[in-house]
Amino acid sequence: MRADKRIRYISLILSLVMSGSVVCACNDDAVSESTVISETIATTPTETTKETIEYTINNAVDASNVIADYASKNQIDVSSYPQEIIDLFVAFPDAYDFVMEYPLHLQEISEGEDDSYEYPDISSEISKVVVPKLYQWDTRWGYRDYCGKMFGANGSGPTCVSIAAIYFLGNKDLTPAWIMDYAINNSFCDLSGAGTYRTLITTGANNLGIDVVQITVDEDRVKRNLDVGNLVVCSMGSGIFSNPYEAEHFIIITGYSDEGFSVIDPASKSRTEQLWTWDGLATSMNIPWVYRMM
Repeated sequence: MRADKRIRYISLILSLVMSGSVVCACNDDAVSESTVISETIATTPTETTKETIEYTINNAVDASNVIADYASKNQIDVSSYPQEIIDLFVAFPDAYDFVMEYPLHLQEISEGEDDSYEYPDISSEISKVVVPKLYQWDTRWGYRDYCGKMFGANGSGPTCVSIAAIYFLGNKDLTPAWIMDYAINNSFCDLSGAGTYRTLITTGANNLGIDVVQITVDEDRVKRNLDVGNLVVCSMGSGIFSNPYEAEHFIIITGYSDEGFSVIDPASKSRTEQLWTWDGLATSMNIPWVYRMM
């Protein structure tokens, strides 16, 4: 397995510095992708002493500085990080490990280890009763090519389908990596790099065994579906949830409470850990689809 072949320099656990749940409205003043991220790290896998570092990503200069600091501490040539990786870090400031470990990916390519990709086993990470939180920039699949770009940049569609398929079908083999290949082999993505077609969200998911119904952008209808255990996959347009690497970005609404709606955004742990007002979601929402058992 590719992940088992890597020698990791550090073990990383990402967490947003939060004192509690944050209810967000979808406007530029409420939430910005520029954010302060807290990283708890151990310098070796066996060390118990950890240090917490914080960084703020507002632009490419900030991203370059964080990368340069990591490279210096780990004796990595900073030129190993191309501009596309720096830009991706600006777009996805949560993707610290994905960005920092990019030189390891280059090393695997040079050593020929990237030629025989094996699907990762994530069964130990998945609960039967909890919707899995998976991210497109996971190092186990994010570096792979997905219709013209790295999956870590434009893989929200397959990641959402993977999350729903694992949850409803109980098949833990349907990882984002598997759904990625499924999308490519069935022409569910734009080969020019624009991202995932809506047909993956509808026909593709339905062919896997999920019942998919398009609904209107209506709060009450979304809540009624969540009440009976359904999920709602949403195409998001311009706004907080927009992604510069995709024509449209996909997220999943998983539940709600008096404090707001919970979501899984495959591009952002920070947004996944927040609660959202309906207006904050609806402002950017193009189309919601109900996912449920057949």
